[in-house]
Amino acid sequence: LGELSARVAHEIRNPLTGVRTTVQFVTSKLRAGDARRDDLNDVLKELDRIEQIITDLLLFARPQAPRPAVTDLREVLDKVLDNLALRCKEAGVEVERDFDKDLPSVLIDPDMAQQVFLNLAINALQAMPEGGTLRVGTGLRRTRYKKAYVDVIVGDTGPGIPDEVKDKIFDPFFTTRSMGTGLGLSISLQIAREHGGNLTARNSAQGGAVFKCSLPALLTPQDGEEGKEER
Repeated sequence: LGELSARVAHEIRNPLTGVRTTVQFVTSKLRAGDARRDDLNDVLKELDRIEQIITDLLLFARPQAPRPAVTDLREVLDKVLDNLALRCKEAGVEVERDFDKDLPSVLIDPDMAQQVFLNLAINALQAMPEGGTLRVGTGLRRTRYKKAYVDVIVGDTGPGIPDEVKDKIFDPFFTTRSMGTGLGLSISLQIAREHGGNLTARNSAQGGAVFKCSLPALLTPQDGEEGKEER
């Protein structure tokens, strides 16, 4: 599947580059205010969407080798939310951050971690087209098997996950939206599991969907026995 995806991506990207170059050239010849410029800009947006589909397909079928590093997930989350700040403001979405000040680090590829949380945050935004609240929190959780995980919670105040699709949302290519590839959550789950963690989803009792990404915590003797035990 990876080899096939790479070949298809190559064969599609070559003509796409030619189409993009031609559209951009024609656009540059039109005067400002010409209505045809808007039409051509729409074409460029659709080309961007095709490019994103190809990129997602390659990430899923031929994942890049992770380069794990000791990472503070709060820094990754701050970067993701700061990058989405304008988009949240335009969508009428308020962002609430609740980060544990004593959160341990994790061993994960920082770029991959950013991709996971960007996917989750964008999904939350898309679930609130009329505005709402995006809640992002972190915490340390210990299990009865003496393991410890850093949990990142991403919640929204949208309609929640319909019962009929709860078991399918992590399936490759499954999507309830007209836009998108249906690969974002699949790739995010894949990344979490590659780093010894997991990604789960549920509906909140207060309304909206809640996604939890759990990654093994790097504990030191100073971390003591604090943390919530899983029941």
